[in-house]
Amino acid sequence: MSNIKIIIYKLLSRIPFFLLITIVFIFSNKADAQSDSLRQLFTNANQPDSIRFNAIDQFYELNVFSQPDSIFPVASYHIELAQRKKTERERAKAIVRRAVAYRVKGDTDKALIEMNRAADIYISIDDSLSLIKTYNNLALIHYYKDEYQEALKYFSHCLAYYHNNKIERYEASILMHIGLLHLDINNTDIALDYFKKSYAICVRIERKKSVQMGSLLHSIGEVNFVKGDYNLAIENFQESKEIFLSLDKDYYIANIYTSLAEVYQELNQIDSTFFYIKKAFNLHQKIGAELYLLKDKILLADLTFSIDVDKATKIGEEVLKSSEAYRDYSLKFDLYNLMYKCYKKKGNYSLAISMLESSNLYADSLDFEQKQIALTQKEIQNEYEEKISNAQIQSKKTQLQVKLSQLKRIYSILMLGFIFIFCIVFYNRSKRIIHSKEQEVLLSEINHLNELERTRNQVIQSEKLASLGQLTAGVAHEINNPINFISSGVVGLKKILDTYIEEPRDETSRGLIEDMNDMISAIEEGANRTKTIVKSLQLFSREGDDNYVESDIILGLESSFRLLSNMLKQNIIVEKRYDKPSMPIFCFSSQLNQVFVNILSNAIHAVKESGHIKVEVKERGDKVIISISDNGPGISDSNKMKIFEPFYTTKNIQEGTGLGLSISFGIIKKHKGEIKVKDNEPSGAKFIITLPKREESLMKKII
Repeated sequence: MSNIKIIIYKLLSRIPFFLLITIVFIFSNKADAQSDSLRQLFTNANQPDSIRFNAIDQFYELNVFSQPDSIFPVASYHIELAQRKKTERERAKAIVRRAVAYRVKGDTDKALIEMNRAADIYISIDDSLSLIKTYNNLALIHYYKDEYQEALKYFSHCLAYYHNNKIERYEASILMHIGLLHLDINNTDIALDYFKKSYAICVRIERKKSVQMGSLLHSIGEVNFVKGDYNLAIENFQESKEIFLSLDKDYYIANIYTSLAEVYQELNQIDSTFFYIKKAFNLHQKIGAELYLLKDKILLADLTFSIDVDKATKIGEEVLKSSEAYRDYSLKFDLYNLMYKCYKKKGNYSLAISMLESSNLYADSLDFEQKQIALTQKEIQNEYEEKISNAQIQSKKTQLQVKLSQLKRIYSILMLGFIFIFCIVFYNRSKRIIHSKEQEVLLSEINHLNELERTRNQVIQSEKLASLGQLTAGVAHEINNPINFISSGVVGLKKILDTYIEEPRDETSRGLIEDMNDMISAIEEGANRTKTIVKSLQLFSREGDDNYVESDIILGLESSFRLLSNMLKQNIIVEKRYDKPSMPIFCFSSQLNQVFVNILSNAIHAVKESGHIKVEVKERGDKVIISISDNGPGISDSNKMKIFEPFYTTKNIQEGTGLGLSISFGIIKKHKGEIKVKDNEPSGAKFIITLPKREESLMKKII
C-alpha cells in the first residue's frame, strides 16, 4: 500500500507543477525588473552619491542569496565608484558584499580572503562598529568551513563588544550563533539556554517578525528535534516558516522545508516527508544553494532506498561526485552510510566495505572535531566571562574612586592614601591567587584531554575490528560451502582420470592428459588459496575457544620460533634477551602464540635472505613488555596508520591476506594490553607489546 500511495502522490504532485513554474516565472521577472531599475539608478552619474550608494545596497539585498553571480560585477563597479569618490568606507562595504556572495556560492576560501581585506580597511579608518560586523561575517565563514576555533574567537570579540556597548540586536544574533555551535557538538541544553537568551532580547526590542526571530525559532526547533520532541519541533518550524513567508525569504524557507522533511522522516510519515523535501529541493535549486541541494538529494535517496535501491544508488553516486568540492563531514558521513546500505543490499560487498570504512573515517573526524570544539568553546567562554568580570571589577573600582574623591573633603590625605594602597595590594594579590588556580585547573584539563584522546583512538580501532568481524563472519560462511564443493569435485575428478583414462599411446593424447592435470592442479591450488583466506576470516571474526590460564611468555616465544624454523635462513641472526628464564602471566596462550608467529613471520619477511631480528622480554611491575625488532626496510609513516586495519598489506596477493596484524591487535586488546609500532634504529621496524600479568580472579572481567 505504501508503494501505491507514493505513486499516487507522484501523479498528483505533477498537477500544480506548471502552476508553480508560472508563479516562479512571474516573480523572477518582477525581481529582474526591480534589479534593472536599481542598476539604472546607481549608474546614473547625475544622481547624488547618497542615492547611488543606497541603490547599490538595495541591489545587494535583493540578489545576494537568489543570484549571487550578479553581485560580482556590481561589487567591482561599487569599488571603482568608491575609489573615485575617495570613500574607503564604501569600498570596504563593497568588498564585504562580494565576500558574502562568495560564501553563498560555497567558495569559502575566496570569501575569507575578501572579508579579511575589508577588516584591514575598517581598522585603518578606525570604524569599530563596521569592524565588529566584519568579524561577525568572518566568524560565519569559519563556521561554514567547520573551523570552529576561529569562528568562536571572532564570535567572542563580537559578543564582548555588543554587550559592553548595549547593542542588543546584534548581541542577540551572536548569542544565537554560539547556541548553534553548541547544537553542532550536541550540547543541546546549553544551546537551548543561549537561544532563550537571544529570544528574550528579540522580544524585548520588539523584533518578533524579523529574519533573526525566524532563524531563532528554526534553531529552537532543531534542539527539540535532537531531543526527540518532534511535535514541538514541527510547531517551532511552522512558526519560523510563517515569519519567512511574510518576509519573502526563499533561502530560509527552503531550509525550513528540509528540517520539516527530516522530522516527518523520523515520524515515518513518508507522504509528508516527500512533500517537504521536494519543496526544499525546488527552492534550493531556484536560489542556487548547491550544498543544500546535495543534502536534499541524500534525503531523497534515503527515502527511495526501500522502494527502488537502484535509483537510490544512482542518486547517491551523483552526490558522491558533486560532494568532492565540499568539506562537510556531516554530509559525507550521511552519504557514505547511505551508499553502504545501497551496495550491501545490491550484494556488492567490496564497495559496501569501502563505504563503511569511509563512513567510519568521517565519524572519527566528526568526533575529533566535536571534542576540539568543546574544548575551544570552553576556553573562549572562560575568557569572555573573565573579561566581563574584569569589566565589572573596573566599574566598581571607578565608583570607589569617585566616592574617595568626595571623601577627600572630610578625611585627611594620609588616610585616603592608606585606603587606596590597601585596595590595590588586596586586588593584585587576589588576582594572582585566582590566576594561579586557573593555571592549575587548565593544566589538569589538558592532561586529562590528552589521556582521553589516546583512549579514544584505541576504542575506535577496536570498534572497527568488531563491526568488520561481524561482516567477515558472514562472508566466510557464504564462501566456505561452494569452495568445499569445488574441492570435493577436484578430488572426484582426479579419481575418474586415474581410473578410466588409460596410458596415452600417442603424443597428442599425452599432451592433452598433461593439460588436464595442470588445469585440475590450478583449480585445486585456487580452492586451497580460497580456503586459507576463509580460514583467516573465520579466525578474525571468532571470539576464541582458548582457556584463560597461567602460561609462560618465554615458552610461547620459543615455540613460535620452532614453528618458523623452516623460514629462518642461515644468514638471519636472531638475538634473544630475556630478563628472566620464565615469565608466567594469565592469558589465552594459543592466541598470544598466534600474535608472536604473525609478528615474527613479518620480521622474517622484512629481512628476507639475511638480516638481524631482536626479541626482548622485560618485566616492569605488574606488566610484561615484549619487543620484536628487525633491520629490514621499515614501515613508512603513512603505512603505520593503516597496518592494523583489516585486509591492508604491502605483500603480494599470494603472500598474505592482510589480516595477521588486525587479528593480533584484537587479541592484545582482548588481554587488556597494548600493541604499537615505531621505527627501529638505525633501520627497520619495532613492535612493542605490553601485557598485564593479571590475577586469576580477574579472569571473568577480561572474558
